[in-house]
Amino acid sequence: MGIGLLAGFAAFGSWLKSLLAAIPTTVWLIIVCILVGIYVGHGGCGCRKREPKPPKQWTRAVNAVTSGATIVVNKRGENSRRTITVFLADIEAPASGPLADKSRDNLERLAGREIRVEVPRHRLFGADGKSPEWVYENYDQILGGNAVSGSMAAVAYGASNTELNLQQIKDGWATATRDAPKEYLAAEKAARKAHVGQWGKQ
Repeated sequence: MGIGLLAGFAAFGSWLKSLLAAIPTTVWLIIVCILVGIYVGHGGCGCRKREPKPPKQWTRAVNAVTSGATIVVNKRGENSRRTITVFLADIEAPASGPLADKSRDNLERLAGREIRVEVPRHRLFGADGKSPEWVYENYDQILGGNAVSGSMAAVAYGASNTELNLQQIKDGWATATRDAPKEYLAAEKAARKAHVGQWGKQ
């Protein structure tokens, strides 16, 4: 009986080997890719995509509006001597001349005396030799302390909770960068069509 069982296993093995050999290599690659995808997707290798960290939000007094896309804010109160430069993310404003002055004046009007800023984790810049991750984890200390001064790209909100990045584009005093959100690109197209801001007759 033992010999018969071994013979049966041998026959089955031979049949399975011939069956596997008949399956094209391409099919095997597809099967392997599917299995790996299922494994990774269920976190089997610890490769599951991490949830993005929430943006940092804070409100600070405006120290100066230096261009149509740049605002300097105080780290503490209105009389603070330490500042942080906020670059409005995904937009560009005229760099010089009368158009640059008008763009800056428009942003100054929109911003008011203080702005609320949202800074996504990936937009935090390192400062004083610190990594962006360190900056994220110690952000409250940076904003209130004296150890680090720096700059960042951010989405900012001014008077009446107006998003400054988008409104500058809508008013025709800034353009959207190539990789800007679709809403920004659409706003620029509309501003050009309406001939507002820098797109109008000067």
